[in-house]
Formats: sequence, C-alpha cells, structure tokens
Amino acid sequence: MVVLKVYRRAAPPSGVDAIDASTRLYVPPRDVYEFIQGYEGASEYSPHLEGVEQTGDGGPGTVYDITLSWWRLSWTSRSRVTAAVPYERIEWRTTEDVRAKGYWTMTALDPIDLPPDRDVGTELGLRVEFDPTSVRGHSVTRVLPLARLLERVRPVVVRECENLLSGVANELEGAHRDVGYTVHRMPTSLPL
Repeated sequence: MVVLKVYRRAAPPSGVDAIDASTRLYVPPRDVYEFIQGYEGASEYSPHLEGVEQTGDGGPGTVYDITLSWWRLSWTSRSRVTAAVPYERIEWRTTEDVRAKGYWTMTALDPIDLPPDRDVGTELGLRVEFDPTSVRGHSVTRVLPLARLLERVRPVVVRECENLLSGVANELEGAHRDVGYTVHRMPTSLPL
C-alpha cells in the first residue's frame, strides 16, 4: 500500500505556484543522484511516459526531452539542468511552453531515522515552481478546458507517481516495495 501524506496548501508567492514532495529511498545519496542524472531509463516504469531523451552527461547544460502521452494527448517537455551539487542537488528549468523550474535534493538520513533492517537512506525531495498562466495557455488546454483536463488526469498522475517511485526503489534497492511519499505543499492556483 502506498502512503500519501499531504501537509498544506499555501498561497503562491508573487504569481508563482509550487509543489514540494519527498520520499525515502534506502540507498546512499550518490546512487540517487546518479540515477536522476541518467533519467532516460525512467520510461520503463510508466505506460504514459513514452520516452526521455538526454543530451549531455547529467550535469549543467544537459537537456532532457520528456514525452508523455495519455488519452488522445501527447506532449514533450524540454528542460535543462541549470546547476548541480554532486550527490546533493540538481536544479533545472523548462526551456519552452510551460514556464517552470525546480530542483531535486538528496539528503542522507540520520541512522536513527532508518528502519531496523536498513543501514543507509536518502530523503529525495522535489520542488517544482511554475507560472500558472503558462499552464492555462498551453496547447494541451486548447483540446480540453483546464479544469476538465485536471479532473481527468489527476488520478493518472497520482498512479504514475506511485509507479515511478516503486520502479525507482526497485531499481536502486534491488527489491520491489510500495514507496510512500509526502506532499509538503500543493499548488493553489490549479483546481486540485
């Protein structure tokens, strides 16, 4: 069973909205960092993630083209790594369409916070900041009004996040398990 915890909805600062989420993986931060840098393999965990094309070594300047498909919609998002601190943080920004930026963080867990059967762990965090007006004006929302699109896609997104996290845990930890995640902040500008 996947555990989802949602903590708060906060007002977006100055026209920007955001989502913050985290999960725990029982491998060192280095392994998580290297996995995210080589994100191309993530498409095998989701039927809606058609592919990830990576141009670069995963460091600053690397471009990822992420192609998603669902129902009659297909969309490719392009993002570029803007900064990286090895084994701690990877920052990125979209380069077209929806205006967004964010970062991944990898924080080693204190041994006292680990389950008894684990000797190492990493809290993987993701923050995504976006301009809500760029979502509303995107070509995908011309096919279906934004509110109806979100209503239809929300359960798919939740299911796909769970599939992706379970796949990542399986890949990195070597065994399948349901992975819980915590949403620390939900976007307020979109009807979720």
